[in-house]
Amino acid sequence: MISLVLAAALAQPAPPVCSDQLACEAKCKQKIWRACVIAGAALAEGPDAKKGCALLDTACKGKDPMGCYGVAACLAMGKGVKQDLAKAAKMYEQLCSKELPSACSDAGIAYSDGAGVPKDAAKGEALFRKSCDFQDATGCFNLGRMYHKGLGVKADNAKSAAFYEKACDLNDAQSCANAAAIVEPTDKAKSKELVSRACLLGLQKACEILGQM
Repeated sequence: MISLVLAAALAQPAPPVCSDQLACEAKCKQKIWRACVIAGAALAEGPDAKKGCALLDTACKGKDPMGCYGVAACLAMGKGVKQDLAKAAKMYEQLCSKELPSACSDAGIAYSDGAGVPKDAAKGEALFRKSCDFQDATGCFNLGRMYHKGLGVKADNAKSAAFYEKACDLNDAQSCANAAAIVEPTDKAKSKELVSRACLLGLQKACEILGQM
């Protein structure tokens, strides 16, 4: 989760906010909140997680939504702070209302699994849909998984394949492979195309399967 925060924070227009850890921490002290996000996310999954999460919290208090997303991830994983799944779920849901797609998906996982909130498959599905509508591959993947396995919803292979294909279009290799497996009995040509896409996106197992098709 923290790695997603860092990737999103770095996806910024040139010139970059800061070039290295020390520069980012210095700019954070100057109240450049995105620098706090970059510096915090770089530390939050390592041995200096406590400092990393504190930097993310500084950004959150400065009203940077990516900082708040990082804090929620720290709370969810118990990295650098005491684990608090209920608070993490609440933050993810609040951030989803600000149209941060990955937060919608994380909130959906919390409700689907009952992690810190009462288990509610319908609410989880709605949050995954919102994430997917915002072009977040993880949300589409989770919808595909729900309908494929019948997790809180009626199993529906057609819906599952459609959601997996949308995630595939958003460059999620595993979704391409999952969609391929579902459509293979009825459309071998399409299945092969999806396996090929999974291979091109770096899924080694798909490349091995492709060589046998």
